[in-house]
Amino acid sequence: MAGARQPRKQKAAPHRPLSSDELRRQAEERLDGLAAAAASPEPDDLAAAVHELRVHQIELEVQNEELRRAQLELEEQRAKYFELFELAPVGYLTVNAEDIIGETNVTAAHLLGVERQRLVGQPFSAFVLAADQEVFYRHHRLLEKTGVPQTCELRLQPAAAAFFWARLESRPQGVADGAPLRYHLTFIDVHERVAAEEELHEQLQDTVKTMGAIIGLRDPYTAAHEGRVTTLAAAIALELGLGEEALEGLAFAGEVHDIGKVGVPAEILSKPAALNEEEFALIKRHSQAGRELLGAIRFRQPVAEIVGQHHERLDGSGYPDGLKGDEILPEAGVLAVADVVEAMASHRPYRAALGLQAALAEVRSGSGRRYDAVAVAACERVFAQGFAFTEA
Repeated sequence: MAGARQPRKQKAAPHRPLSSDELRRQAEERLDGLAAAAASPEPDDLAAAVHELRVHQIELEVQNEELRRAQLELEEQRAKYFELFELAPVGYLTVNAEDIIGETNVTAAHLLGVERQRLVGQPFSAFVLAADQEVFYRHHRLLEKTGVPQTCELRLQPAAAAFFWARLESRPQGVADGAPLRYHLTFIDVHERVAAEEELHEQLQDTVKTMGAIIGLRDPYTAAHEGRVTTLAAAIALELGLGEEALEGLAFAGEVHDIGKVGVPAEILSKPAALNEEEFALIKRHSQAGRELLGAIRFRQPVAEIVGQHHERLDGSGYPDGLKGDEILPEAGVLAVADVVEAMASHRPYRAALGLQAALAEVRSGSGRRYDAVAVAACERVFAQGFAFTEA
């Protein structure tokens, strides 16, 4: 009938490749059907059955080949995983919020000297050297608090072996209710590098001592002065809570802060009378000379600059550059206070000692104007706590 609605054709379902079991089952059903149809099947039926079985066989062979290739790829991926994860020269492991090790690779177990199966379930902190437990605690607390990957260097203590320096990096993995479910830790052995750095550091210390000895040969007073200034500057730095790095740099600078005086004639350094204007101009060059001499040495801290600035003053009245305020390094401000106090409190070739109280009164009167107020206050606290100069 015109205008009658035609029935909608059903959309053909997409072809799905048959599995090997389905192909085998269809082949078996086909053979069973042929056997039941007649004892002597017609040639056309037999040819059709053979053709259908051949098609199934080809499809099965194709699927078998695809399966074989997939298995080969899987084996290759497993081999890459084993090489990249298990045999990498980096220890990989996971720990939960209680620091218990969950997963680990072969390298981590080898570095920590424990069989892999026995390593799982132990706290990672058990392998941190006792002296570095605080370092690891701060590392872990920062990781928990910030959720940002953290890195530190500490000493790990393997089972039945000597400790080694390791670089540890930790990052959170998975979060539930705002807290990490576990942490991914990686660590590498950096013992040789740290040992080399320590050897270089010892050589640097020997260099500084040698430079101090050179000064002592020319001017025993200057060498003794540098030793006492260093002791006071270190005490002030500790009172201020400066870190180990800054403290070490300040100590280096203190030991050689007058190294530039090697270019000043000895008769001027030991002159038993006040210096004239020309002689004082020569003396004032020692800060810049010291900066230039020390600039060739690769200190981790700005030692050369601290030495170059130890006669600068907050109000710009110092030398050699007339720096002001924040232009002066904090360590140079500490060294300046220690230098003035020791110089006034001790005997000089051209005058007797003025005494500690006069020295403290000088820096106190210039606190915040010529001298760093924080360093001056710390200096006074140090002496109030019983600090005293000793013979260098």
